[in-house]
Amino acid sequence: MTCHLKITKNDSHTNEQGRGRAMKIAEYRQKLGHLERVFNVHRHACVSNEEKAYWFDLARRVLSEVEPIKCARASQDDIERKDRIVRKVSHFLSVNEPLKRNSNNGYGRR
Repeated sequence: MTCHLKITKNDSHTNEQGRGRAMKIAEYRQKLGHLERVFNVHRHACVSNEEKAYWFDLARRVLSEVEPIKCARASQDDIERKDRIVRKVSHFLSVNEPLKRNSNNGYGRR
């Protein structure tokens, strides 16, 4: 089974002619799993403000990599899984602005 990425200008999954390469369904699911781990595991492991600030940058980067992917072979469960984790991470990032460097109260607005 293969999937195709939605092509964007800076998409790393393009060949020299600008066409997307086929993505295996396993790679598609791996990318979803990575975003889920970043959100559900790595976020809770952050202790210092520096770690939390790094996590915000990481979450934004991974989210930007996962949002545009499309897969013609993805099952309805795969699509719902992607929508669910993208929604969760997007919402968390939107309501929890990056931390001030000297704040000691964890996540939250400046």
